[in-house]
Amino acid sequence: MINPVSCNRGYLTMGRWEFVFLMIMVVFPMLLGNALYPGAGALVLIIQNLFIDFGVAHSQGKTALANQIWQQILNAASDLSNYVNLNCANNIANLESSGFTANKQHGVAEEIPPIPTDLRHMVLGGGGFEVRSVNGKTKHSLISRFRLVGTPEWTSNADETSQNSTVLFAGHGHNTDVEVQLMAKGTHGNSLWSESTIVSVD
Repeated sequence: MINPVSCNRGYLTMGRWEFVFLMIMVVFPMLLGNALYPGAGALVLIIQNLFIDFGVAHSQGKTALANQIWQQILNAASDLSNYVNLNCANNIANLESSGFTANKQHGVAEEIPPIPTDLRHMVLGGGGFEVRSVNGKTKHSLISRFRLVGTPEWTSNADETSQNSTVLFAGHGHNTDVEVQLMAKGTHGNSLWSESTIVSVD
């Protein structure tokens, strides 16, 4: 069995300016006007606007906000590469005409990703926080769930997912303790839920 053609996600671990160069000088020009990807323009515009927001926050010294926006940029770039994956007709040449590079093809199915480990959190204020984790190479995105400490029911929120290793949470009550778990999603299946981390929300 040969894996479906998909974009290499090495851009998620690039330095920020290397990533910006790749997007602005390579990916955006090759995607815009590419007949294979008629919907790319709207996704590119999202990233361009986030670049502007990031620059403003960074210039104002708002580091926490800038970091949050950067995670949104990475998520938006992953949405863009997912769009390419869906519209490249499983063809490497088609995919690479987008400016992204293709993953190497192998004769075996991609392994199910391992369970996220080393969960760490940072409280951002205003009921928000982020959770970071260590993940395997076959993780394509993270799914999250949470509950108040001492309550039995978990809540899964579609907005609290991530294409990189950081998940952002918002809207949680002041002075509450929130229990969070993560699951890694892959092409051929998902991991089990991680061990919990407890976040004391300001």
